[in-house]
Amino acid sequence: MAEMRLDDAYAAHHDLLQKVEHTDDVAALVPAAESLIERVRRLGTSVAAPQTRDYLASMLNFWGSWLYSHTRTFPNTDLYPPDMPSSGTLRPLTLSYLTDSPLVAAAHTAAPEAEAAPIVTTAPATGTGVLMVGILQPEHGARIERGAFVTLLGMYTHMRPEYRLFFIRQGADESFVVLDAGSAPESANGTLRVQSAAFDQVGTFALGMAVAITPDAAQTLSAAHQDSRVLTDAPLGSLVFSQLSHIYIA
Repeated sequence: MAEMRLDDAYAAHHDLLQKVEHTDDVAALVPAAESLIERVRRLGTSVAAPQTRDYLASMLNFWGSWLYSHTRTFPNTDLYPPDMPSSGTLRPLTLSYLTDSPLVAAAHTAAPEAEAAPIVTTAPATGTGVLMVGILQPEHGARIERGAFVTLLGMYTHMRPEYRLFFIRQGADESFVVLDAGSAPESANGTLRVQSAAFDQVGTFALGMAVAITPDAAQTLSAAHQDSRVLTDAPLGSLVFSQLSHIYIA
């Protein structure tokens, strides 16, 4: 079996998701899920970066839960240790919400003061699943020169066509600045790449993503980007996935 790379892992994850969503014989995909889990586990030997290992661990937990729901046996989803020791503080690369969770339902109905549902990573039933986002680039801990433009690469799962995705830069007080004008997902699962405006301040910045569930939330986030306005709270009808990555501007 050929050695798996990180982009191979994401592609295989995406392809298997598509098969799960469009098959009437889900049980026939159990061997493929088992194979994917083992290959991703072995990928851990060549991955030392904490944020990338977090991403792979999220993927493994996702498919481990899916297998358990169909076989009642939870597989070993532990990543193999890296050949070189990792360093740094582990941080979440990927966060997810059930698409039918109270939080997402509240965002759809624009209910005031919606309470956040627990963060979960779980397997989808046909037609439902997790709303998941992550930042793949820049990597957590990246050092970027002041004034340089930053390419932002994100991934997402189970998005709806009417949603809009935004990258955000967060401050220490949980306020945030919207870094782009917002993008519609090209499909339910995929990646999103934008070029952010240059960072003109020196320091450490947390990056995250905001998902606008409603048109009003999308308009608010887009206007905040256009006006370079700092937001102190997530607009009603949106989900904010915070501190997915940290970068250093020098």
